[in-house]
Amino acid sequence: MNVHLKIQSFETLDSIPDFWTLRDYHAILERCDIDDFAQMSFPEAEEMLFMALTDMEPDEAAKIILNYKLSDTLRAGQIEQMSHEMLEDCLPEEHPDISLHYCLFNINELLNRAFKNQFPEATATRIRFQLKVDGITQALPSKELILQAFALCFTEGQIITRLYEEQLAGQLAFPESESILWQLHAHKDHEYSILTSRYWIEREDFSTLAADGKIKLFKTVAEH
Repeated sequence: MNVHLKIQSFETLDSIPDFWTLRDYHAILERCDIDDFAQMSFPEAEEMLFMALTDMEPDEAAKIILNYKLSDTLRAGQIEQMSHEMLEDCLPEEHPDISLHYCLFNINELLNRAFKNQFPEATATRIRFQLKVDGITQALPSKELILQAFALCFTEGQIITRLYEEQLAGQLAFPESESILWQLHAHKDHEYSILTSRYWIEREDFSTLAADGKIKLFKTVAEH
């Protein structure tokens, strides 16, 4: 299929707006054995939470938040290990399970605000772009299609092209695209925005900001 891509803007973010809610803060405060938080506003709960977390060692605080967000996904031993690794390694970029990167980014960001940047810094990239696909009028393109279109503009050796060459060529399924692009929003006139890790995509990864080209989406046997 023929695609027409135009990159409009890049933004680097240190935090994801609205990821943490008042309900989250209240739940974590309860895990920190803090009472009387029910009537606290968001700023009050955040201040109290940071005080509670910084009364602990950083790895202990990390363990509480990791347990809160990931106890349904990871074993206790994995969380224990990660709580120590977070102080040395940038897990939102380095953890082998990329489906955890988005959550780990936000955990890392919260801990960094509480502990004044004692954890390795991770950053995100928001890209706004226009994407038209000949013959397709759906409101929201797939993340797989977006990455294939971006690849038309990537510099040689860009990390996604190195790791997922066959997926970008439509030769293999690309479920990893769901974890690489954290958020996808539709705007107007075929305009969209995505949020991802700077580890995956940043401004320097693009040799050009516009492309017209062909891509081939992977088709399962049932689709042939």
